[in-house]
Amino acid sequence: MSKYYKQKNTFQKFLFIILITLSLIKSAYSTCNSVNCPPLRGVCNGNLCVCEENYITVNNKFIENNGVFCNYHLKSRFIAFLLEFFFPFGVGHFYSGKTILAVVKLSLFVLLICTCCAVLCCVSAKVTNACTVFICVVVVLCIIAMVIMEIFDLVCYALGVYNDGNGIEMS
Repeated sequence: MSKYYKQKNTFQKFLFIILITLSLIKSAYSTCNSVNCPPLRGVCNGNLCVCEENYITVNNKFIENNGVFCNYHLKSRFIAFLLEFFFPFGVGHFYSGKTILAVVKLSLFVLLICTCCAVLCCVSAKVTNACTVFICVVVVLCIIAMVIMEIFDLVCYALGVYNDGNGIEMS
């Protein structure tokens, strides 16, 4: 046998081993088992993983599933609605993963509390000047902004307009 034939044969064997390994890896992820269909999240039905309620399989730019089905727990829009209703300073947005909107609402709420305290201090000291009037205007504007944002958020949560922070529709 020639040296060229032995090298070609060795390369073919190596390539064959790689192909077998890749097919084994693919079959491990294509058949349903307890590794890729975790208990309490999904149930194997033949080769298909059927997700339990409030779980879905997601693979997007925010969440990588790594071959695991039922990898994402859906946020409840009802819980987000209740949190936003009873705690109108962004708690529902924190729950749903929209932190920027939550921080904006929380900051507006803190500004409202601080300006209300400033108005109370001015009133108790019986100080009436342009600064007091400006602070009162800021309080009124904060209240108007908070009410408008709160109504908008509650309607959006109730109608299912909002997605969670990862862009997934809420259940």
